Amino acid sequence: MAKATMKGLDCEVRVTRDFSDTWAVEVAPVLPEPRKWETYKPFPARLVVKLHAASSEGAAKGALELLKQQKAIDDYIA
Repeated sequence: MAKATMKGLDCEVRVTRDFSDTWAVEVAPVLPEPRKWETYKPFPARLVVKLHAASSEGAAKGALELLKQQKAIDDYIA
């Protein structure tokens, strides 16, 4: 699973398929305990990038590289 660092905070990277070849890549902070009222996602995403890719790995790498170039995240591990 990919990880990212945003302003010194460790973040989880979630990749979900929107439509046939469209992917949503979310960067969300890792909280110590998930909130009880959020059943689908344990915490909200701070950044969401939607893009067209052949695979989830390609979508994650492309989105994380784009976010790093824009200085929205400090670094990532794919």
